[in-house]
Amino acid sequence: CAQKKNSLGMELVKIPAGTFYMGNQGIGENFDEAPAHVVTLSSPFLMGATEVTNAQYEVFDPAHKALRGKYGLSKEDDEAVVFVDYHEAVAFCKWLSKKEGKTYRLPTEAEWEYACKAHSYSKFSMNDALPQNYQKKQYTVWGIDTTVNLKVGTTPPNAFGLYDMHGNVEEWCSDWYG
Repeated sequence: CAQKKNSLGMELVKIPAGTFYMGNQGIGENFDEAPAHVVTLSSPFLMGATEVTNAQYEVFDPAHKALRGKYGLSKEDDEAVVFVDYHEAVAFCKWLSKKEGKTYRLPTEAEWEYACKAHSYSKFSMNDALPQNYQKKQYTVWGIDTTVNLKVGTTPPNAFGLYDMHGNVEEWCSDWYG
């Protein structure tokens, strides 16, 4: 995997062009992702190896630091930033584009799913079952356990060198899979 770092210390991984099956057979909770269909991404693109961290986001929006630890989530510099809406994520990308002199944007749903699957035909990039160490479910926050660790890069990377594509935090895309 070709990697480089930007001025915020974000590792960027080159994702190759390619073809994959997007979506699934629409079974269970993912009924709205059917039918699976072939998608071709004709150009390579760069993607962050991990989610944006608190420390990286707060260079853009220092006031966000007040949200650290809300509901017991994302307290440390190296944890995935949370409590950022779509418009704030887009504004971060525009700010970073201006700062770096290069275009930063949210991935499309197709780019994200392709990067996540990393040439895998299974439900997850590693197989059809999600191993326990990937299962950091956000909804546990609303129950009893509010000590979810959202440190980035703690699970093994997929075949493209991307971390936390399964089970850390939800991630914004520039479009909607529908």
